[in-house]
Amino acid sequence: MLCDKIEIALGDLLMTSSYTYSEELNEIFESFYNRIEHPYLKKYIEEPSLDKDQGVILFSMMKEKQLSSSYINKCVITAYLVQAALDTHEKVSADQQTEDSHKKKRQLRVLAGDYYSSLYYFILSKINDLPMIRALACSIKEINEAKMSVYQNKKLDYYKCAEQMATIDSSVVQHVAGVLNLQDWKKAAKEFFLLKRLLTERTMLMREGKKGPLALILASESYAAGRSDQYVDDLFIARIETVKDRIYGMCAEGTTLQSIICSRVDELLEEVRYEKQCVAEEG
Repeated sequence: MLCDKIEIALGDLLMTSSYTYSEELNEIFESFYNRIEHPYLKKYIEEPSLDKDQGVILFSMMKEKQLSSSYINKCVITAYLVQAALDTHEKVSADQQTEDSHKKKRQLRVLAGDYYSSLYYFILSKINDLPMIRALACSIKEINEAKMSVYQNKKLDYYKCAEQMATIDSSVVQHVAGVLNLQDWKKAAKEFFLLKRLLTERTMLMREGKKGPLALILASESYAAGRSDQYVDDLFIARIETVKDRIYGMCAEGTTLQSIICSRVDELLEEVRYEKQCVAEEG
């Protein structure tokens, strides 16, 4: 439909507008994929996807500290490799697969995660930056603990779950910000990635009826109180607004933090508003 095409075009525009920040950043994204290129892996499993917002924020923080381009390049790629290793290992199914093709794919995912891990250890050894090495090691530990808390603890309420999900999505950025002594970026990044998580889960629920960890909790709390599906969506919107307001309150006027994070928040919310308009028009 025309509305679908316009939505896709607008989405592409919004997604790329923040990323024209510099050609240097685009080169980092390209360099990441060049480093993980492996013909055999590519034949059987999908490449890890980049959260470009993570790269933009890491890049912007380091630019604010006037670090060298070479150092920034290595650090951002290393952070992406850490995330790729964690995400790839998470996709490994715990179920015993009987078909040889499934077994091979599962085994290759394990090997791919190990391969990405070896790459980030290699790059870190070249940087020879002990505080950054410790920060990323702490981040890996923190993310794994948060994942276990979310997926094994059935008694989490919304606020505890939101805290853990924010940790999973933002720990790498937070720890790098800590090394750079950028506490304002650290706090804002945590809220920003929580906002993205809320928007993603709400969209997934609306489009496909699938529930992520936060949606499951909001739905269970709502249904227990005899509320409808619409009430679940209302809860999502209320929590999105709360996080958005916190982010705006953290970003001082005229700062790089405001120009990067607040501008991206505006884009994400505009995408959601446009999607809602398309749905209404088609209905």
